Amino acid sequence: MSPELEVFLAAEDLDEVLDAHRKIAILDEDDGTVVRTVLAQWRNPQAVSNLLMHPTLIPEDIRLAMLFHGMYEQKVTYYVLAAVIGFQSIDLGGIKNSDRQHVLSDLLAVMRDTTDILAQRASVSFTSFATPDDASQVFALIRHADQTVRHNIRAWLFRTFESEGAEALTVAGRQSGLTEEVQRQVIEEFADFLTNPPDGFKSPLFPLYGYIPNLRDVA
Repeated sequence: MSPELEVFLAAEDLDEVLDAHRKIAILDEDDGTVVRTVLAQWRNPQAVSNLLMHPTLIPEDIRLAMLFHGMYEQKVTYYVLAAVIGFQSIDLGGIKNSDRQHVLSDLLAVMRDTTDILAQRASVSFTSFATPDDASQVFALIRHADQTVRHNIRAWLFRTFESEGAEALTVAGRQSGLTEEVQRQVIEEFADFLTNPPDGFKSPLFPLYGYIPNLRDVA
């Protein structure tokens, strides 16, 4: 195993993990074997979490499978968080549409079923996998209990329909299953955004990111 990979797998602080990842230019065959072994054994929480969070180091032929494995983990909740974050690094040009829909469904389920950092980070990751055709599913979560999640859902909806106008978003709202009152409120906010778009980083188009704890802080 190369010294760089060894440091990466053992790093406990997220900033150190990121720094170690940046120092790995490419994995040779031996390093690839180490990564496969770590994931196959699934017994080293720190190493597994680091790999899930930075899946470009996972061999491509098992990358999606390992992220899904992390998403469905029952014993180590941090694996779920790591996988949710890791999906942001997936190259959409290299996956099938059925896989894209699978990822989106799982991320929306995390948003629907949780109210903590899992939901917050899923509300960032889902945006890479959602298309305008998925808007009604996203719209349906607009009343989420977490403020960060609500903001990120609005941000995606507003970005997605900014060029198409309020009528297109209205159609998605009708298909969401939400009450007419909720639909009307969102459409009114969107219409106001189109008429008076705010400037700079106060714009509702910018996502919010929840704080990610280190594994040692939650284990």
